[in-house]
Amino acid sequence: MSDRVTLKKKLLLVLPLLFCIPAIVGYVNKDLVVFPGIHGDRLAAYSDSSINGKNKGKSYVKELGIDSVSIHAVFHRVSAIEYPYAGFQINKPVGTQFVNITPYKHLVLSATSYNSKGLQITLRTFAPAITKYGREDTYRPNMRDLYLLPGTNTYSLSLESFNTESWWFSENKLTESQVGDIDYSRLIDMQIESEDISPGDIDEQIRIYAIRFEKDNTLLYGITIALVFLYYAGFCFYATMIKRIKTPLAIPYEKLNMVNYNDEYLRKIVDCIAKDYTDKGLTITKISEKTGISSSKIAQVIQLSFNLSFKQYLNTIRLSEAQRLFRETDRQISEISYSVGYQNITHFYRVFKQVYKISPSEFRKKALDSSI
Repeated sequence: MSDRVTLKKKLLLVLPLLFCIPAIVGYVNKDLVVFPGIHGDRLAAYSDSSINGKNKGKSYVKELGIDSVSIHAVFHRVSAIEYPYAGFQINKPVGTQFVNITPYKHLVLSATSYNSKGLQITLRTFAPAITKYGREDTYRPNMRDLYLLPGTNTYSLSLESFNTESWWFSENKLTESQVGDIDYSRLIDMQIESEDISPGDIDEQIRIYAIRFEKDNTLLYGITIALVFLYYAGFCFYATMIKRIKTPLAIPYEKLNMVNYNDEYLRKIVDCIAKDYTDKGLTITKISEKTGISSSKIAQVIQLSFNLSFKQYLNTIRLSEAQRLFRETDRQISEISYSVGYQNITHFYRVFKQVYKISPSEFRKKALDSSI
């Protein structure tokens, strides 16, 4: 029964782990990793020199590739036009129409900048009734500037911080209300380009070690922690209340001086036999008459208390006293046997030897020898 109770308590203590399963699942499925995990065929360079028209510039991507740990790029920006640019885009996986990033809250990028001051990150999405494949000017550009710190750093960019600039609406003769909110369920590609905050006619080198879209599980983890806390708080409160119910109030009072019936019977029986054991005709019936306790109850109490029958208990007292008299007096054995309650010497000898495996005379001799 106690093992069953212990198992039940262990199960109650382990139960909150079930609350953690959603948080664990949320953590495992937290990130959508873009890089590492792609090859160079997913990258495509672009610059102001790759466009047609009067705004054509002279910037270009000097180097672009993927090694074992990073995407490395060198942008050469030339101030031949008002807004020179050079960059690269990461295309969606082959065979997929869109990438859905609505479950994610942040774009996380880990990079080392050598002489670049900043990047412009663009998430291009499909705009219904506007975007036409093959016409990139109709792809909705959701942009965010990233100012770079010296050395290697990790940057976390909230997707809510990306905005579509006004020039795209003007170019497509649209208003923001007509297009609506950004639809992150239809991501076409991602662009990373040199920001024009540095002087032109220079090489800007950058290495990117990780790109991923990250969920915001703060609320999930917070709810999980709150549920676990409330569970244990409730469990402790319940255990405390049960303990209070089971534990009686400590009210001071004077206790009654009462003993068990058997203890009272035993005291009367023992006192009576101790006084009358020398009576040669002492029987259990006589003890019953003197104490008012039935003969069967007397036998039961002696058996429970000493594991002896009435006769064995009486003989034990008589023989113990006979031994004392053998050691301390010079009275004859027959006289001692009569004194302690035996009616004849033969019966005394038989009982003594049966209990002590030695005759009374041999016992007295050894007792005398040991005292010399």
